[in-house]
Amino acid sequence: MFRIKKTPGAIKTYTASLLPISLSIVGAIRHSPILIVLMPIALLISVALTPWARKRENIWMFLLVAVSGVPVNIIVIRWLLGLSFFETHFFVLAFSRSVALYLMLLSMEELILGVVTRMIWKNQYKISFSK
Repeated sequence: MFRIKKTPGAIKTYTASLLPISLSIVGAIRHSPILIVLMPIALLISVALTPWARKRENIWMFLLVAVSGVPVNIIVIRWLLGLSFFETHFFVLAFSRSVALYLMLLSMEELILGVVTRMIWKNQYKISFSK
C-alpha cells in the first residue's frame, strides 16, 4: 500500500505535484480561462518545489505537460472542431482531425514550456540514453 509521509516537506511536495493536474481538470470542467492560464505557472512551481526534479527540470516539465495538458487540450479541440471550417459529417475524418490537433497542441505546449524551463534552470544534468 502507498503511504504518505507526514512531514512538512513531503506534504509540500505532494501538493506541488498535484497542483497543475488539479488546476487543469477544474479549468476544463468550468471552462475557466484564468485557471487554464495558471496551469503553466503551476507547472513551473511544481517543478521548482519537488526535490526529485532538481537538475532534471526539463524532462519533468516534459512529462508533467503531457499529463496535465490533456483536459485543457480536449476543451480547445472541442472548441476548434465547433468552428465552421472544421465541420465534417464523417466520423473517421473528425476523429483523425481531433487526434492531429491534439498532437499539435501537445507538441507546441511542450516546446514552449521546454524553452522556458531551460531559460529558468540553465544548469541541468545531461540526459543520455546509452551507457
